[in-house]
Amino acid sequence: MADIKNILCPIDFSKCSGVALDYSIELAKTLKASLHLLHVYQDPLSTIPFGRPGTGDVVGAVARQQTPSTPIAAIEDARQKRAAEIQRLHQMCTEHGIATSVEEIEGVPAATIVKAAQDRKTDLIVMGTHGRSGIAHLMVGSVAERVVRLAQCPVLTVRGPA
Repeated sequence: MADIKNILCPIDFSKCSGVALDYSIELAKTLKASLHLLHVYQDPLSTIPFGRPGTGDVVGAVARQQTPSTPIAAIEDARQKRAAEIQRLHQMCTEHGIATSVEEIEGVPAATIVKAAQDRKTDLIVMGTHGRSGIAHLMVGSVAERVVRLAQCPVLTVRGPA
């Protein structure tokens, strides 16, 4: 069996990733491994169809009208909540005596997770999966499935609550 010293646990704040984090913590404690928490997010403004007729300068228009209820304020509020949750999870891991690092990266989740694992010489990726099937799987896809296919290290998928 390979010597597992570096574990990567992608987190998206879902119940599924919470279950995977619990597994990661126990594995890291048992194997005396370090744990790297990774949150990958996509900028919600990156999907706005700039350059198409009728779209105009959406970001500029929103920024000029910014009030607490605008999309820009909502995005900033989400960033602050995300940062607080990341800090809470980091603290939880360090309280277990695990050497833990945390990183937040903007990008396409599956590709970013695989690249992060390669860059950090990860020995094992532990991540949650929703266990969707049928139409739901076809519509939403599976980040975990793509990571399993693309990763150069073992991937442990942990099914979250139904």
